[in-house]
Amino acid sequence: MQIYQTGHLLNRKQRGYTLIEVLVTVTVMALVSGAMVSAGVRSNDRLKIRRAVQDLAALLDSEQRHARFSGAVQTIELIGNQLYKSGEDIFEIPATIDVSAKAEDQVSRVQRIEFYPDGSVHAPVIIVSANSVLKEIRIGALSGQVQVTTDAQ
Repeated sequence: MQIYQTGHLLNRKQRGYTLIEVLVTVTVMALVSGAMVSAGVRSNDRLKIRRAVQDLAALLDSEQRHARFSGAVQTIELIGNQLYKSGEDIFEIPATIDVSAKAEDQVSRVQRIEFYPDGSVHAPVIIVSANSVLKEIRIGALSGQVQVTTDAQ
């Protein structure tokens, strides 16, 4: 197809893009970038939860060992997103992550975790979640072993 423009003969290839072509291209680029941002946010939630759960599990394991070596009961309280020991804040979980504890089929945001010198533990299941990511921290009642479940979505 040939088009005349101010006395010059132009081929279709020399005309450029139409408005529709530009709009479709921009729309597709916006959709792809939006999907990438959404995936990045979900991945970021997973990393935050993984880090919080690892830190929390390490702290609980440390307190369990401390009870064995000191010969004294070690008590930690979970209140909201913070852990306290003897009224002192020892660990804070980011506000974007929800933490609760389940003991005897009751979910609560306030729980006590007691580590005994013989290695036994009175502890709830600690549930850590954000958006669609969920992890549970279980502490064995007799062994005191800290176990973390895999993601449940």
